[in-house]
Amino acid sequence: MPRRETSTSRPTPKLFGLQSALGHFRFRATAEPGGDPMVRIWRSTYSHDEGWSYFQIVVNLSRNSCSFHRAADADYTSMLADLSESLAGPQTSLDALSRVEALGFDFELIGLKMSREAGSQLTSGAFSSGTPGDWMVIQLYLPNSSDSFLLGLNDRLGAGEIVLNRPETGPRVLQALGLVFG
Repeated sequence: MPRRETSTSRPTPKLFGLQSALGHFRFRATAEPGGDPMVRIWRSTYSHDEGWSYFQIVVNLSRNSCSFHRAADADYTSMLADLSESLAGPQTSLDALSRVEALGFDFELIGLKMSREAGSQLTSGAFSSGTPGDWMVIQLYLPNSSDSFLLGLNDRLGAGEIVLNRPETGPRVLQALGLVFG
């Protein structure tokens, strides 16, 4: 996978605030016990009216890569509809996509022990490095693109979030995730 061009400036981890207009998508994420501390695996579950959708997230900290893996027997129809509404708006439709079993992303680590900004417990995506917390936050780059989104994972809460850092990237993020969940 060709790498995107990177700038010499790193993201400032002080605060990644989220305005109400930006999209976010929450799910349960349970860390799987494992041997290599540089390769972390989460079994993720999205609950919806019809049941649950399972998927796996693998983060390789030594290679700055992350991948989303679909479960062979899962139905992602409701999850994809909710993902579409959360990230791109209800009027967004997905192009006909070829489904893949896993999709990889390059990433930049924003922080390993980030916390919610004071008073933002209900506002998804407001992460701060000021006070140590339990969130690992990474910025994932879409394959062959400079477009990105944030992924937050919290082992203590068993929680995960996909957060748009720019609202105009929502349809492209949705198209990429649709490859796995379509």
